[in-house]
Amino acid sequence: GAVENIKNLLKTDDKIYFQNGTIKFTGLKRSIDLVSVDFDYGLNQRVLHNITLSIKQGEMTALIGSSGAGKTTLADLIPRFHDPSDGYIYVDEVDIRKFEINSLRRQIAVVSQDTFIFNTSVWKNIAYGTPKVTETEIKEAARLANALEFILEMP
Repeated sequence: GAVENIKNLLKTDDKIYFQNGTIKFTGLKRSIDLVSVDFDYGLNQRVLHNITLSIKQGEMTALIGSSGAGKTTLADLIPRFHDPSDGYIYVDEVDIRKFEINSLRRQIAVVSQDTFIFNTSVWKNIAYGTPKVTETEIKEAARLANALEFILEMP
């Protein structure tokens, strides 16, 4: 069904257009740095041009702009749903392309504009797609999202 199609889309083992790195990503220690990043969808229409920014570990960063400004595209570069057309992304001073894509994506939570919530518990929604996750890890994810207190107060 639809869920299986999404899983196959995110599976990277058979994707020839992404070069998979060899370093296992175990979590952000210092920062994510974008340096002179450009991106286009191959239509000669540049969506991002010369983006340089640093996101420090533990800091909250908001991407603000009008519809179509490239916020989602920029966010999609971090889990490598796309690679930049030009420029570099460094995670803890390592080129992001050197990391195994699956290990990188296991450490990243993406909340898009069009989020779907399953008709089940909050805990199962948080754990979705991560079959071996522990209750402690789920609670930590909720805490990092500043949602744990709110969730614990729910009936």
